[in-house]
Amino acid sequence: VQMEIGLNKEQLEFMAEKWPSHYGTLFDMGITAWDQLFAHNPTLKKHFDFVENDPTASWKEDERIKKMVLSLQQLLTDAVNTLGYGEAAEMEVFVNTLRELGGLHRNIVESVNPQAFLLLFALLPEVIADVTSNRRKSGPLPADDRQELIKIWKSITAFMGNQIMLGWERNKIPTSSKYLKSYLEKCPHAKVVSLKPASPTVKSASPPGFIPDNYKHVVDEDVKNTTNSISLRHVALSPLSALRK
Repeated sequence: VQMEIGLNKEQLEFMAEKWPSHYGTLFDMGITAWDQLFAHNPTLKKHFDFVENDPTASWKEDERIKKMVLSLQQLLTDAVNTLGYGEAAEMEVFVNTLRELGGLHRNIVESVNPQAFLLLFALLPEVIADVTSNRRKSGPLPADDRQELIKIWKSITAFMGNQIMLGWERNKIPTSSKYLKSYLEKCPHAKVVSLKPASPTVKSASPPGFIPDNYKHVVDEDVKNTTNSISLRHVALSPLSALRK
């Protein structure tokens, strides 16, 4: 893992240690990432019928955006759990997930340039570092730690973006339960595929996360009031899945 991404064990442990577990912080991180994406490429808003220059930022209240925010944070939490605490078998599953995500979006959002993925992932390192620093109870990250965190996440998100693009280019058809349902529902000419046998559970130093039912329908009140520390590991959504023709 370290060799493929260009990071050593100490860097991955540092990344995992700094990852926030509070739901509100993770949600803010996702919203900020989409805000940055739209700021860099306002034309993406047309895929949601949003007004490009809307000063009210009303798009943040859209349920599709909230679902994609959860999806993005799930994917990043998967990265933390896999790279920071996981073993080789989990890395294989994670890479397959990224490639299936690319293949899924090639089939359900052909009108979106896949470079949108690369832009989103290029913006993430500073977003992650800034939101993590700003929401820390112990105070902002020291400047050196912030720069190190950005450097680490640049390597991770570049790896993730490359795997997604590889899945897009190879038209990787989802066969895992994570994305198969979306593929079959949203692709009218979907090939018939079968579910892969469940992978054996690999013990991890990281506790399995979950999203309680009352958080699956996201509203602002949830974000403001929750004090639970939860992982977004089991929300089966996809970051750009609402970008349809």
